[in-house]
Amino acid sequence: MAVALALSVCGVARAQAPPDSSAVSADSSAAIPDTTLSPIPALPDTVPGQLEAAYGPASDSLVRRTCEGRPIRRVDVRCMSIFDPVPEGRFSPVYSSANRLHVRTRQATVRSQLLIAPGQTWTADKIFESQRLLRDLEYVEPEVIRSRLVDDSVNVLVTTHDQWTTQPELNVERGGGLTYG
Repeated sequence: MAVALALSVCGVARAQAPPDSSAVSADSSAAIPDTTLSPIPALPDTVPGQLEAAYGPASDSLVRRTCEGRPIRRVDVRCMSIFDPVPEGRFSPVYSSANRLHVRTRQATVRSQLLIAPGQTWTADKIFESQRLLRDLEYVEPEVIRSRLVDDSVNVLVTTHDQWTTQPELNVERGGGLTYG
């Protein structure tokens, strides 16, 4: 238990294999799950027992210290809709319709703005500059780029939310080519 707590304090967790449902414990206290490890979303290539750190921003000194100079293993890009998740309530169909009407940003579009790729060396400067380039795009609202150490390499998570870019515009013109409005 002390080892699990120490790993949790350092921001490191161990991927767990799914519990065996056939094993039944006679002790009721053993049925309580161990919550000292932070939950980590499972990735398709996660191996049970593999050491992983929680995702964190490049501005975090712990992330910077552990990831700086390591090779990037993978870059996951998640492009979310305008209203993702759709808010509950009576206007839920309106939000869902807006999500269906707009053109979703492609992962390739976001990747083209990134200065990082698998196989390159992770540096905080590249992460900060990639965040700035994404913020300059008018049609997406990026979240902070997050990174985590997996064994001896780094996984990077880039999440963006689409923005509604169609704005109604009113122009009144006169015969002389002058525009008002």
